[in-house]
Amino acid sequence: MGKMNSSAIGEEFELRTKFVIESLLENSELKLKVEGKSEFWIVPKDSHTFHHKKYKYCYGDKTMQDFYYKDKNKDFAIRGIVPHNDFNWPPFDYFRLGHAMNVSNVYEDLLKVKCPIHIPQNTIRRFCLEKVDEMIKEKLESSTPNPKIHELLANDTLTKKEQEKLLEGITLSATDLLWLNKESQDMGYLLDVYHEEKYPDKFKEKQHPACFRKKDNGDVETVGKTDMTDGEMRAMLEQRKVVQARIYHKGSTWHCFYFTFKGLYGLECGKLGSQPHYHYLSDKNGISWDELTDRIKKCDMPSSKVHIIINKD
Repeated sequence: MGKMNSSAIGEEFELRTKFVIESLLENSELKLKVEGKSEFWIVPKDSHTFHHKKYKYCYGDKTMQDFYYKDKNKDFAIRGIVPHNDFNWPPFDYFRLGHAMNVSNVYEDLLKVKCPIHIPQNTIRRFCLEKVDEMIKEKLESSTPNPKIHELLANDTLTKKEQEKLLEGITLSATDLLWLNKESQDMGYLLDVYHEEKYPDKFKEKQHPACFRKKDNGDVETVGKTDMTDGEMRAMLEQRKVVQARIYHKGSTWHCFYFTFKGLYGLECGKLGSQPHYHYLSDKNGISWDELTDRIKKCDMPSSKVHIIINKD
């Protein structure tokens, strides 16, 4: 990556420099791609990735990462937070900063279109974080913690049987989950976040696209080159194993809330499995920390009687 200055009003880069670079790249597998008015990239000619940036966000050396894929031949883009494993986050800060990052990315895109004046990214991010904090404050002031979750976090003498009875038939709203993170941080818990995926071996030799998704009508939308058919990509999505786990830990005490994609969409067996839900495990289940994390990485979770229904409204 390099920087160039332009003296030509209305031009995005200095034309003579562009001509020289493109001449040098003419017979290669590379091309010049311009981003903004002073930044250029030399990328493979078949590249479909517009940008893929990594942000350090607001909490010491903790890193959050987002992606933004845009296909040069199609009128759509896909944006989100890169799923990855992260450890020892203050729980409340993890989710408020993650939400603020999403908001600031969308807001930044809107400003590029509607505002003729360049606004520094850090200014946008500070503004969005302030607004997110205001919204969270209003939510907390107009609600109270879920008493069962409060008891679960506060009382580390509960037995496995008592924990299961406490959580039996429980439904959590988005506000309840907000309080879960707020209270756990206030009580001194740290958060480990895991995202693990396992794909069927039969697709291992295939060229996967940079990004793809199945739409509600069953069609598949892709970004990037692939030799897979739509049917193969649908099968890969349906047959993969995905586990996302959130472990709140303090000393030897830990609470693990985890979900599979099938469980989150209510596609598991049984009455409770037909509703979006989390599973729950704790240090009282007789599972060591090492065994738990190993099972998460293998997408092979221990069975759990506890189904925590998630109200998405």
